[in-house]
Amino acid sequence: MDKVNIEISFGWLSCTIPAIHLQEFYTLVGDTPVPLEHDFRGYECSAMILGTGRVGWFSVCSETKNHAHIDLSAQALSLIKGGDVHSIVDIMNWVFYKGGHLTRLDISYDDRIGIVTVAEVQRALSCGDVVTRSRKWRPDGDYEIGNPAVDGGTVYIGSRKSDVFLRVYDKAKEQGLDNTHWTRFEIQLRNDLATSLARLLCNSGDDEDLFIELSLGTLKGYIEFKDKNSDSNPSRRVRLPWWGKIVGDVSKVKASRVKSDNFKYC
Repeated sequence: MDKVNIEISFGWLSCTIPAIHLQEFYTLVGDTPVPLEHDFRGYECSAMILGTGRVGWFSVCSETKNHAHIDLSAQALSLIKGGDVHSIVDIMNWVFYKGGHLTRLDISYDDRIGIVTVAEVQRALSCGDVVTRSRKWRPDGDYEIGNPAVDGGTVYIGSRKSDVFLRVYDKAKEQGLDNTHWTRFEIQLRNDLATSLARLLCNSGDDEDLFIELSLGTLKGYIEFKDKNSDSNPSRRVRLPWWGKIVGDVSKVKASRVKSDNFKYC
């Protein structure tokens, strides 16, 4: 495939697994849990893993309390072989193999070479140069497409409560980096959508091109930036030049709501 102009990484991974496999998980990620003195997401016991990661489980297992929950932030994921995406995909595959499922998966797409700014993304949205399934913006409240809002260099697309949500923000500003271009598109998938995409990524194996196509295709499947004046039919509209540099010619990927129990993992 053609040269990719952006960097792809995972920004968050949450999953639920049978509690009997927790020790194997610790070995897999190469870290020892640090017990915490409070509950976590409704689980009686909790521990810190990989610095900012969290694990929760029940003190006494029963038929309904035989699972554990794991949250791994971007910082925690970066400690798994330097944040290597294929190593993290291996973690997902392990979760499925052990009978677990994902509850959240974030993918980050970083423009660090000056393709587009957050202000340009806002301008495109204000002009209606967008094709998306979402009709809402939610920085502080609900905003219809065509009347977007920007909050501190961040654009929010969709509802945070839905199973798919997109933010576009100035990562350099967040990190306090001066004279640096770093625009991040970050898509957040939850529940069945997260599991569905993770399964596709697992099937990509070590194929770098396929991983990139699936990742970019997921972003493209949720939103497209196109010139609304180029055609009355959204599917035939011309992509904005900067958007073309980000997604290239990959096909759209739409994660389905197929239940994880219907999948077979390898």
